[in-house]
Amino acid sequence: MEADDTSIFDKEFIRETWIRRRQLMPVALRMYVWFLLIITPVSLAARGWAHYKYSSFPNLTAVDWVELTLGAAGICLSIAHFLAALFLLLEKKWAVRFAILPTVATILLSGYSMVQMNLSGVVALVLIMNIVFLLLDLFFLLMLLRIRKDWETKALSRKGI
Repeated sequence: MEADDTSIFDKEFIRETWIRRRQLMPVALRMYVWFLLIITPVSLAARGWAHYKYSSFPNLTAVDWVELTLGAAGICLSIAHFLAALFLLLEKKWAVRFAILPTVATILLSGYSMVQMNLSGVVALVLIMNIVFLLLDLFFLLMLLRIRKDWETKALSRKGI
């Protein structure tokens, strides 16, 4: 008599119990990730245009090195945010840890720039926009920290299933 290998715990049953990493992401996190993917290239283009239009860069004797360094850091952080959002959508195992780094750096840089803007008397609308984006980054960071453990241990990517 042939051995019957069927059981309720066959491969199809186990496949249905696996959790995809994308399922761990709340809707708000998914929306913010898509927002980052769209807004980052726009932000980089606007930053480049503003730097070209209003910068004193051609006059090397009048360059404010702090401003230039913060501008370069902002560009690098924008690229890092774009890559973090892309890796989250691609469901990489290390994507949450990677996304935490530029988010924390952006929060710190944003806080520093808000202090500088407040001291220099910048228009209130710019300060309000900076506060809104700071709160969005804090919310993003909290969502990432909430799903980090399950993302790395329990869930699988599309390729893992």
